[in-house]
Amino acid sequence: MALIRCPQCQNEISDRASKCPHCGYEMYMTGEFGFCEECGKPLKPNVSSCQNCGCPILPKDNKKQTKHSRVKAIAVILAIFIVVSIATAFTLNDLNNKKADQYREQLADAADLIATGGPKAAETAELVSSVWYNTIYEKDDIKTDKYTKNGRQFNKDFNDSLANLFADTEFQAKKDEIIKNREDLTDAMILLKNPPKKYKETYTKFLECYDAYMDFTELAIYPKGSLETYTNNISEISSRMSDAVYNLRLTVE
Repeated sequence: MALIRCPQCQNEISDRASKCPHCGYEMYMTGEFGFCEECGKPLKPNVSSCQNCGCPILPKDNKKQTKHSRVKAIAVILAIFIVVSIATAFTLNDLNNKKADQYREQLADAADLIATGGPKAAETAELVSSVWYNTIYEKDDIKTDKYTKNGRQFNKDFNDSLANLFADTEFQAKKDEIIKNREDLTDAMILLKNPPKKYKETYTKFLECYDAYMDFTELAIYPKGSLETYTNNISEISSRMSDAVYNLRLTVE
């Protein structure tokens, strides 16, 4: 529970208030905390869409569920990367087949890059999403305040907050690690282009994991669109990765 400012009278009120006790501004049906999720502008009472950009307005309960889904999606991503690393424990029936054995090792190396870089990308995407969200809804957070605030006041434009984040030296270092990981994985995939017959299906399924992973890491370091589309893309890629890992496991079990 926290204090926020009423978008109409600017007095501090509870973030759980359905109506401002100072001016009567109604909060419940006006998007979470009375601001549009798409453009961040204050909303008029009892509207079904933003008067500024036309974005549909959801009730608070649905908004909370959206944020919960965002966090859950990133948690799924983290779990998936662990599963990928487990899925690379391939068993060879013919250990004398040197070509197959070498290919297995190369495949394991590529999967290890995903398992190593995945959590870093998920952590980066979570921070980007939090900075974005906390700016729009003016949420205090010790992890994001240095990006979302100018002194004691929140930035009026979330793009300013994201610019602060991407200018941060520590964040830039993490971004560079992800970029290097993507480059190493691309090089590793070149070695896997001509799989032995017994690994052709495995390669096809692993390629699906690779594509989803590259899409996710690009999303983490190059955010675009609105907050809603950004979080929706995280969820969609999570689903793709989950399906890809499941199909991959079927080829190696």
